[in-house]
Amino acid sequence: SAQDAFVEDLLEQLQAPVKVGESDYPVSFHCGVVRFPQQGDEFDTLLRRVQVSAQQAKHEQTFLYCYSSGLDEQHLRQLHILEQLQQAVTRDELTLLLQPKIDCRSGRTIGAELLLRWHNQQLGFVGPDEFIPLAEQSGLIKRLTRWVCERAVELLEQLPVDSEHFSLSVNLSAVDLLSDEILALIADLEVQRPQLNRNLVLEVTESAIVSDPDNAIARLNWLRNKGYGVSIDDYGTGYSSLAQMRQLPVTELKIDRAFVQPLADSAVDQSIVRSTIQLAHELGLYVVAEGVEDEPSWRWLQQQGCDELQGFYFSKPISAIDFAQRLQGEAHA
Repeated sequence: SAQDAFVEDLLEQLQAPVKVGESDYPVSFHCGVVRFPQQGDEFDTLLRRVQVSAQQAKHEQTFLYCYSSGLDEQHLRQLHILEQLQQAVTRDELTLLLQPKIDCRSGRTIGAELLLRWHNQQLGFVGPDEFIPLAEQSGLIKRLTRWVCERAVELLEQLPVDSEHFSLSVNLSAVDLLSDEILALIADLEVQRPQLNRNLVLEVTESAIVSDPDNAIARLNWLRNKGYGVSIDDYGTGYSSLAQMRQLPVTELKIDRAFVQPLADSAVDQSIVRSTIQLAHELGLYVVAEGVEDEPSWRWLQQQGCDELQGFYFSKPISAIDFAQRLQGEAHA
């Protein structure tokens, strides 16, 4: 069509580097396309939708993105979420749930992963899958991570735990891992609890390391040298191998639920999990399996020598009060 020919001609002209003096500079362009009047007949609507489409093109690293129905509503919701999220800490809208971490051999609770939840007056409950990526893109995640870590220190003071053998895991985003603020945050927390490194485990995803390996590894080395446990979350869903893992200063590897949930019936997943546990142990890593949802999977993981479990068979994520009651119940059992 004429439009396609125009776009191809435009792309060809824009792909040429820009010459400044004797130097050539490559410049990347991202375009949004909105059809008039089918996709809007008012100037403000057309402008907003073409801007959103151009942003989407940039996000997807493509030259061109054609507006699709609902895209600007999604964009406006994201702006609204970010606007409200800035006040979430001061308005006391954040809560923490604890996902119990279970000793694979005994079935007893030996720690928890802290999970952030947000309920806003205007938006209602906003799921972490929706607000965490936006918080990362905007840098707000650093404020949220500080809040979670401060609550973690409070919980360690309050919970009836054996401080030598109990861990709380906090998730760090790529933004946290690559920011100097994580260094200041750890220093602030240690003022309150000097031996925090005994109990705090910092979880990072494979993708957080891949985004800037040199800086990420430097940060992880700093945390390890201070005695903190470092866990690789969602292992197996990305592109890293255990060969790459041995270059990372990590102490724990979490096998993703995608491999653990089907364990009882899937020979392929059993092979993957069995070999992962064996290799991880040979590299000196502690192994956690996520997504344990039935007793046969637990017993099979016991036989394979897995160290720790998380999953609905033992408990869904629960409040701090319910978690404390769980610990007390186990202590009296």
